[in-house]
This record gives sequence, structure tokens and C-alpha cells, in this order.
Amino acid sequence: MSTINAVSPRVVSRAEWLEQCKALLAKEKEYTRLGDRLSAEKRHLPWVKVEKDYVFDGPNGKESLGSLFGRTKGACRSRWRGFVTMTGMKNKAVVS
Repeated sequence: MSTINAVSPRVVSRAEWLEQCKALLAKEKEYTRLGDRLSAEKRHLPWVKVEKDYVFDGPNGKESLGSLFGRTKGACRSRWRGFVTMTGMKNKAVVS
């Protein structure tokens, strides 16, 4: 990890400044493209059938995923850090 130098930036000509800005812009665009590619890969991860009967405290007491989202069966995409995101429904719920 790089550290930020506490010394003030140097003063340069407009031409040098513009050159460095263009180089930084190219890096920013590549960063954005990489993020877009990673997001697309996440969206295309396979789904897994929800086998467990999850129960939540809903507005009407104990409720299942199906009663909360209007489906009796669902599919989900597994996410990192132990979370599961329900997909293909009106709303999205995160189940831990």
C-alpha cells in the first residue's frame, strides 16, 4: 500500500500537468472497465436452489421466504462472506 507524501505537490507547466491528467484518466477508465467486468462476472454466477426453510420475523409474525416474496420456491446466488442474495423476485432479501 502506498503512503501519501505530506509534502505539497510540485508546480509544473500546464503541458506537464495535462499529460499527467491524461495518464491518470486512462488509469481511471481502465479501473472502471475492470469493475464493470467483475460486476458482469458476478451477475453470471450460477444459481443454487434454496433447500432450507428460512423463517423471518415479518410484519405478520413468522414468515417464510415464499410468503415474503410471493413464491414458494426460489433460487439464489451465493455471495461471499456467508450471505445469500435472493434473485428473480420483486424485492431482494439477504439471508445470513
